[in-house]
Amino acid sequence: MQLDNAAKLVVDRSGKGAFEVSTGIVPAENERDSGRSNSEMMDALQEHIRTQEEFNRQLLLKLEQQQSYIEECLEQRDRRIMESIRQLQEERQALLQIATTQEEKKKGFFDRLFGK
Repeated sequence: MQLDNAAKLVVDRSGKGAFEVSTGIVPAENERDSGRSNSEMMDALQEHIRTQEEFNRQLLLKLEQQQSYIEECLEQRDRRIMESIRQLQEERQALLQIATTQEEKKKGFFDRLFGK
């Protein structure tokens, strides 16, 4: 019986309307857009499509510019690397020639004449 009394007390204090399930009124699609005609909506959609296409064109242009910049930077880097390699090879060749010349100077006359 205590449960029945508690239920009655809750219903009395909060009122019967608190436990009723209801949904709000949702306006139909025609009622929401009654201010706009179909042609206005089509015009707005077409304008949005044009804006989106322009944005896509600009984005593609930006990507192409970025790609060409990257390729150019890579080519410059490769050229600098190849130039550094050539310089190192030339320096190594020059050092080898100097070492060979100094070694020949150290040999005596007969060693150079009758070289081993």
